[in-house]
Amino acid sequence: MTRLTIKQIESLTPASDKKIIWDDKPVGLGLKVSKTGAKTFIIKYRNKYKQQRKYTIGKYGIITLDEARRTARKLLSDIAKGIDPSDIKKQGMKDPNMIDLFEQYLKEHSSVNNKPRTHKCNESFVRRHLIPELGKFKVKEVQRKDIYAVQQKLTKISKVTSNMAISILSKAFNLAEIWGFRDDNTNPCRHVKKYPMQPKQRFLTKEEVKRLSQKLEFYKKAQLEPLPVLYAIKLLLLTGCRLNEILTLKWEYINLDENCFRLPDSKTGSKTVYFSSIVGDIIKTIKRLPDNPYLIVGEKKGQHLNNLQKPWRRIRKDCGLDDVRIHDLRHSFASMAAMSGMSLPLIGSMLGHSQPQTTAQYVHLMGEPMIKAVNAVNKTIMESMA
Repeated sequence: MTRLTIKQIESLTPASDKKIIWDDKPVGLGLKVSKTGAKTFIIKYRNKYKQQRKYTIGKYGIITLDEARRTARKLLSDIAKGIDPSDIKKQGMKDPNMIDLFEQYLKEHSSVNNKPRTHKCNESFVRRHLIPELGKFKVKEVQRKDIYAVQQKLTKISKVTSNMAISILSKAFNLAEIWGFRDDNTNPCRHVKKYPMQPKQRFLTKEEVKRLSQKLEFYKKAQLEPLPVLYAIKLLLLTGCRLNEILTLKWEYINLDENCFRLPDSKTGSKTVYFSSIVGDIIKTIKRLPDNPYLIVGEKKGQHLNNLQKPWRRIRKDCGLDDVRIHDLRHSFASMAAMSGMSLPLIGSMLGHSQPQTTAQYVHLMGEPMIKAVNAVNKTIMESMA
């Protein structure tokens, strides 16, 4: 056993058999030379059960002799305390990586707790954005700086994309603690704040509603668009329903005697949507097909209309409403209700909102009926004073 030197290490040539040259400071450090000439630092030791083991420190050239000696002293000190580096390494290899976490998140959380459409969106997002960025990490290795780096990169796409990443990652790391992949209270998303987003609010004016209505009638008479498309747009405007609620509406959900749709499932769960006699009259004009259960039928036999976006873009352009999204028809229904003096709880109930703050965005539209009410009260007071 001799003291290793850089000159000695550099002069070593490939061996016919693997050979190890041992150092004397510290005792246990060695340099292994392979048949290919690769030179690797190792330590030899006995664990607390007196079993002889070897542990690889690293390749010469990547780490220096001095670095190998410092690492060897630290490892041998830990071994004297009963800490076996080989066991720690084996455990580290078993630790789940981020791909394992994402797969379990999608399988056990997203697919169970989210709607199929939302789950599909989550799955696509994870595979497109998160796995490429974090898939190489072990779950325990991810730090706040790694989450921040992902946020900054995705911000270049859009702030919405960045915020969605933080939402999914935050939930996934909370679950990682529950599943034992990380220690408690170590979520690296903590203090990485999402960007504040202003909700898009676009309401149709009375004049715009009139313009849209006239254009729908023109399209119907001229047969410029399929009837199911025109019916769907009308029902969206007159009921305040979400797009998917109208497109997947089955005849069996409709009760014309009670003027309501009984939806077994929606974004907020099962709910009842009440509609006006005007909507009831529209439904009565729609021909029911014996081989199709849906109110708004598609081109394929037995299926509902799938894509309303393309015809809507054509119609809104013709109406001069290029900035109006389909979802804005729902906003417009709510705005008309607010301007009619209806209370926020009633509006929220009609729309099927699960949270009061969702309906609160329409509170500023209640100014007109409030002013009328105040004027009426003041008029009565002034008449009494006179």
